[in-house]
Amino acid sequence: YEMDCRLEILPASSRTRYEKAGLIFPPRDSIEDYSEIVRTALSLTAIIPTLFVGIAMFLRSLHVLEAPEQERDVSYSDPNVPFSIFVSIPSSGGNERLRLTELIVRECMNLQINSFELGYPIVEMQKAQIYSPWRETKRPVGEVLRDLWGFAVIHTLFETLADSQIITSAEKVYVAKRRNGIIRESGQAAALASEKGLTLAGREVARYLLDCLDL
Repeated sequence: YEMDCRLEILPASSRTRYEKAGLIFPPRDSIEDYSEIVRTALSLTAIIPTLFVGIAMFLRSLHVLEAPEQERDVSYSDPNVPFSIFVSIPSSGGNERLRLTELIVRECMNLQINSFELGYPIVEMQKAQIYSPWRETKRPVGEVLRDLWGFAVIHTLFETLADSQIITSAEKVYVAKRRNGIIRESGQAAALASEKGLTLAGREVARYLLDCLDL
């Protein structure tokens, strides 16, 4: 499998609005150091061919971020900038390639749901909010559904990797822990399936995702 994704350096003039939002960019001359781990992380998604193809459809440029703390992972996508994601590159703490894979999948799924919404709006009431287990506070219902979408896909990917021979025993322990965490957190968002702030399509998507997680 091959993917036409490039590591891209934003010019200083284009970074300003992201830096104002708290994103940190690495020194310009360090970006090529990340090419191998990015290829490795992307290759893990090929264990589910439809997921790999879906990511390939939406990922053209990957912008590297610096995490404010070494073992904290950061990711971002801008609905006004299609085909681009922003992710930090884990370099310590263990399980770096799996953590990067999760960041990439999460943000690509955000791009995917943005595309889905062009034909099937998911939010009925823009001001409606619901508790987000991922932010531990109330958030707009559309944002919580986006998170559920991404984490349901990550859970499926990690479940498939756990049954394979392409990750190590230690990595299998990590994905088992992450899957349990995703189930626990997603269960706290189960009210999305009947949330009136979502459209009928939005509630059906939520119900489908919860079913995929056996919730």
